[in-house]
Amino acid sequence: MTATALVFAPVTAYIDATHADGSVETIPLARLTAEQAKESGLVRLRYVAFAVEGDWCVTRIESFDGAGHKLWRSGNFRAKTCN
Repeated sequence: MTATALVFAPVTAYIDATHADGSVETIPLARLTAEQAKESGLVRLRYVAFAVEGDWCVTRIESFDGAGHKLWRSGNFRAKTCN
């Protein structure tokens, strides 16, 4: 099982995760509510948290705003457990 949590700037609407096999998964992000932000002392960040059975093997993550403009791109990476 792989548990993943990612946090992004408030302007970020979604991410594209490129898997080791080359497929791309688009993942929408949730936004902290005003109450959650106040209680945590954080700005209204965008986030996603999930778990998958087995390995979640990605080689790159890119973030986008609501208009589809690319905000950030990770370098290429490969987990040791991915084939």
